[in-house]
This record gives sequence, C-alpha cells and structure tokens, in this order.
Amino acid sequence: MLLAFDTSTPLCSVAISVGSQVYCQEDVLSDHSHTERLFEYVDDLLKKYGFVPFQLKGIVVGLGPGSYTGLRVAASAAKGVAYALDIPVYGVSSLQTIYQRFIRGGMIGQNDLVITAIDARRMEVYASAFCLDGSTLFENKAVKVNESTWSEYFHTFENVHIIGVGVSKLRNVIMHPNVRITDNVYPSAKDSLALKEKKLATSLDLAYFEPMYVKQFGEM
Repeated sequence: MLLAFDTSTPLCSVAISVGSQVYCQEDVLSDHSHTERLFEYVDDLLKKYGFVPFQLKGIVVGLGPGSYTGLRVAASAAKGVAYALDIPVYGVSSLQTIYQRFIRGGMIGQNDLVITAIDARRMEVYASAFCLDGSTLFENKAVKVNESTWSEYFHTFENVHIIGVGVSKLRNVIMHPNVRITDNVYPSAKDSLALKEKKLATSLDLAYFEPMYVKQFGEM
C-alpha cells in the first residue's frame, strides 16, 4: 500500500493505492490550509477504507515546483511519516504529474507538444515541455512569459497545449493559432502514483531531500 500527496498548488491532493485500486481525496483550498487538511485527508482515507498506517509500504510526494509553503508542507509530512513507519519516500515532479493527468484524458495528438505550467505570480510560471512519448524539451524551468516565449515550437508542432494552474493569464500574451491553453489542470496524487507505477518516480534520501525550488527566472 502506497500513500501519495501533492500540495504544490492550491489543490491539496491525497491518494492511497492498494494493488491496482486507487482511493483519492482532494480539494482546492483557497485559504491555504494545506498543513491542517493534508493529515485530515490522509486520516479520512485510511479510516474510510479500513486501513491502518502500518500497512503503508512507501510514500510518493510531489516535489514541485510550486508554492513554497505548499512544498514545505509536503516534504515535512513525507519525512515525518516515513521516519515514523521506516518506509521509503519517492519523489515526482508536479509538472510531470500535470502532464500525466492531461494525457490520461486522451487529448493529445501524435505531433502535439504539452507545456505544463504552474503560476509563479506576475507573468511568471514554472514550466516543463513534454512530447507524446513522455520525452522532454525542457524541465522545471522558471519562465518570464511574453509574446515570443516558446514561439520556436509553434511551427514545429501541430498543436502546443499550455496546461496547468494559473495559465489563463497567458491568453492575452500568447495568441498564436496553434496554441491551446487549458487552465485548472492540477497535479493530482492519483497521477503521482501512476508515475511511480511507470518507474518515473525518484527514490529520495530521507534525511537530505528537498522540494524542487526554482528561484531564477529567465526566458525559455
């Protein structure tokens, strides 16, 4: 049994997998109460399905990039639970989790590019770019967005999907006809577990791992 959670955005997402069965609870928290709600959701899921913490064999945590406070909440929770139960922790990129969620909906063509993004305030985002096969053109970049950002890809790919959290602000800046912008695609713990199943999660050093802080902004 694995526990996963992601608090890198306003969504507080928690999931538990038992074999192929996944149980998930999540909510967008406008009051930023991730610290309180994260353990509440974990406890609710365990009790609802009759599980106990000692059944857990590992934790999958969304490492960001994203909200500094949210990332600290997730990292601290993962370390605390893992230490208490003596179980391993695995990390996934929250931007890759967004990509996983998007392709699960079957909305990408063979010659499409998916740029996943999380709002970083002003006209700045954290972003990664994925092809259909999961390969990346860039990963976990801090980007200042203007009308020419990512323009080198607009004629290379049939469609460029810009998806994620807080990306609607880009509609008045990037207006190429090949660009498709979809807001409110959050990183879900359910898809973190899918990445672990695909062996795309990284085994973390419990004592030393840190969230994925991306502080420098540049053009990409």
